[in-house]
Amino acid sequence: MNKNNKSFLEVIKNEQTKDFIDIHDILQIISEKKEYIFRKEDWWYHYKEWVPPYSGKIEIWKNNNNDDWTPKKEYSEFFNESNSITLIDLQKPPTWLDDSIIVNVIFTDKNLIGILVRKNFLYSIYICPVEDLENVIMKINNLYIDGGIGILEDRVIFIRNDQSGRPADLCSQLFSDHTTDVIYSANTASSFLELVHIDSSNVLIIDKNYLQEDIILFSIGEENNFKKIWDKQKTKPILLTSFKNNISHFIGLVVKSSQSELMFILFNLKNNFISYYYFEKTIKIKYIKDISETTFLISYYNDGILKHGFFDINQKQLESSKKILKIRSSDLFAGLTLYQNNFSPNSIFFIDKNDINIEHMYNFDINNKKLELCFSNIIFSKKEEIIKEIVYAPSRDGFTKIPITLLYKKNSKKKAGIINVYGAYGQKESTSVLDPTVLSIVENNFVYAIAHVRGGGFLGGDWYRAGKKLKKWNSIYDFLDCCDFLIKHNYIDENSLGALASSAGGIVLGAALNERPNLFKSVLFFSPFINPYRVMMEKDDFLSKTESIEWGDPLTSDEINNYILSYSPSQNTYKINNITTEVLIIIGAQDKLVSNNDVFVWHENLVKKRAKAFIYVNENAGHGGITTTDERLFSNILSHFLYKINRC
Repeated sequence: MNKNNKSFLEVIKNEQTKDFIDIHDILQIISEKKEYIFRKEDWWYHYKEWVPPYSGKIEIWKNNNNDDWTPKKEYSEFFNESNSITLIDLQKPPTWLDDSIIVNVIFTDKNLIGILVRKNFLYSIYICPVEDLENVIMKINNLYIDGGIGILEDRVIFIRNDQSGRPADLCSQLFSDHTTDVIYSANTASSFLELVHIDSSNVLIIDKNYLQEDIILFSIGEENNFKKIWDKQKTKPILLTSFKNNISHFIGLVVKSSQSELMFILFNLKNNFISYYYFEKTIKIKYIKDISETTFLISYYNDGILKHGFFDINQKQLESSKKILKIRSSDLFAGLTLYQNNFSPNSIFFIDKNDINIEHMYNFDINNKKLELCFSNIIFSKKEEIIKEIVYAPSRDGFTKIPITLLYKKNSKKKAGIINVYGAYGQKESTSVLDPTVLSIVENNFVYAIAHVRGGGFLGGDWYRAGKKLKKWNSIYDFLDCCDFLIKHNYIDENSLGALASSAGGIVLGAALNERPNLFKSVLFFSPFINPYRVMMEKDDFLSKTESIEWGDPLTSDEINNYILSYSPSQNTYKINNITTEVLIIIGAQDKLVSNNDVFVWHENLVKKRAKAFIYVNENAGHGGITTTDERLFSNILSHFLYKINRC
């Protein structure tokens, strides 16, 4: 064990942390309740206590009622353990697994199952018949799993990293002879690939960077397997969807035209016909789902408010020169989210998660357009109610209000709290209480806060653009203003405040630490992006090519150069004096997204400033620093973190 890891583990080993609720207990609470029995085609599925790779199994039942598609929240006379078929049991894995661990399973349209496994830090997939998991008909090694996998009729399509670690090579392996070929490579040095599985004959290849993307259809059985349906020179699509009806199979794209009009483009895969439609107003679309051959359900944001409605595509529109889509808004779906397992031809299922510990399942009948409650389900039951609210901190600019999501126990008298921040790429931060980390913090009587600073996507595109490039200091100052607001208004005691961040959130928290080194009792970083200045100055670095849209290109402008240098955490540790905050850093040895060397240099700079800074290198982890097998390590880290913050 290296010296850094040994020191880190010694620090988090504290007997007084035993009073905290263990994250394993939280995982059990969530896993036991959240997965319903759902139908897909002719089978019903149940992910019972599914927490890979530790425990859980997938149970299946053969369908005997063609009209029943409603998910089930619990066992019944027909759906029970005694009459189920165990598809896979993580406690009794296939004999070929050896010392690999199962991380996921993929179902196909041809009665096959793909089992994704990890050994050390390498990923493989085993393809087996659903009825016989011991019979491996294909194995593929060295996968890049974050880009998607397509299991087709005659082959498996997957992505591998190139020599620079970039997910740039699309590969095909045939079932017939197991030959593997690279069939496509990303076409620029700053591009990377993603796959979207359409059906057993088609996948979409997305060749993208942060500015542009090509979308290419790969189809088996065609004379030309590749068909470009969107060109990198055009506007980058906002939304991609696909659907089937009795007429054909379609790919749908939502894009902005050169006149800033919002367009819905349909590609007919049967006859290659392309139809263009225009929405009557500019909105931010969350999803589009077909509910008939001519009617679509749409979820969208208008002036920051989530709305739902319908629009139609009919023959009259096909004949018009400019086809306008008029949305008929509906209050039926207010506050609802689409259920992840929707496979019924006649119904769409929604979940209401507005209650902290209760979920409500609703069925929207496509034929009669009615919404009915299927059931309500208690996710976890605790004596004390958990409160979720949004408060607004005034920014130092005098007019901006910064949203903060708060989660805490109703009757909690403690004022210890943790604030989380990200604030980059326009990403909207999750506010779900069912995240095991969040629930562990709240159940241990801490306030959990999320600072939705500018640069993130909580309030839409303008909010994002107000915290990127030459406006990045807005993100940092917003975060500090949120912390001061929570202390001033007695949400959190000034002596019991902690903070955590991961990836690009490390820039905001790292810069805040330089500005106010003793604001926090303890800070926790997961794979922090901590030296944007060095990365952006490397003109041949893959990341610098893709990141310039977010931070700016310092090689083209002295203003941008000086601006990034002014906040880049690693270059500004000289501001720190007499620091008492404990700094915990976790990184993954296999991380391809941030430079671990940059993190080491930053850590050394903190130590030189006499900070109590400790770093742990997880040899088997990639970006994020924690794998699914690190439950005990993560529990110990979190328990120590909470103890340190709450110890006044």
